[in-house]
Amino acid sequence: MHYLIEIAHLLSPGLREEAARKTALLLEDPRLGADWGSGVQASISIRWNVELTAAYLLGLLGQETDAGRIVDAYGNDEHVYVRNMARIIGERLANNRISTTSGKVSQA
Repeated sequence: MHYLIEIAHLLSPGLREEAARKTALLLEDPRLGADWGSGVQASISIRWNVELTAAYLLGLLGQETDAGRIVDAYGNDEHVYVRNMARIIGERLANNRISTTSGKVSQA
């Protein structure tokens, strides 16, 4: 996803749609992020991180509604680090919308 985030602005509309569709399919996996090993615990879920990263990608691909839904879902999470990431992703997406509507090419 990080690679797609970097090149999202270079993709044709068709490739943006395909990347958004594949990202949505990835998010449907109930095991997503469940098998991450931290070295401290056998495994913990980092689904929140994968979903918020996907939200940023979706926003850059023009899927603002889906991105906002994911960001909003984590905005009141019990963990401060999750809320912080949701806030940062939301701010980056908002800044990206402002820069693209003002004619400037800039991504946060």
